[in-house]
Amino acid sequence: MKRKSFAAMCIMTACFAMTACGNSSQNTTAGGVNNESQIENGSKYVFETSGYSVKVNAKISECLEKLGEPKGGTYEVKSCAFDGMDKFYYYGAYTIQGYQKDNEDLVYSVTFMDDTVKTPEGVRLGDSKDKMTSAYGSSFNQDGEQYIYTSGNTKLIFVLKNDVIENIIYELNQ
Repeated sequence: MKRKSFAAMCIMTACFAMTACGNSSQNTTAGGVNNESQIENGSKYVFETSGYSVKVNAKISECLEKLGEPKGGTYEVKSCAFDGMDKFYYYGAYTIQGYQKDNEDLVYSVTFMDDTVKTPEGVRLGDSKDKMTSAYGSSFNQDGEQYIYTSGNTKLIFVLKNDVIENIIYELNQ
């Protein structure tokens, strides 16, 4: 199991690096999400864990203060999309990717690594496309197998294969 998890983390790290270097021009506001979940970053979409809301563009230092040091360690690589370094914080069930802006480390994305975590709306890896659309509505942009919901500065990305969710990513909407 550890070997499979490590392989998945390596693949996800490579995907993060490629995603950070890409550019998506499609934006849509998602329906089906309760307005009460809106927060100060203007997005309906946040990842919640251990009673803490991880928001894209939040200071990494605040996340580390609330979540503690990542049990799976950290990794740094020169950014191809931003100045400075991209940093990855491996918490086991999820990974936080940081980027640097104005000498500050900020959250770029949160990626689910297994089905032990779920979105605040109850969607997790292995769930069906129907469960996703029931929770988030049908106002998404589709790019291949990616279903992208956008709100404020956050994209919530579901990667599906055969109508089954294989990946969930909260990502900065640039």
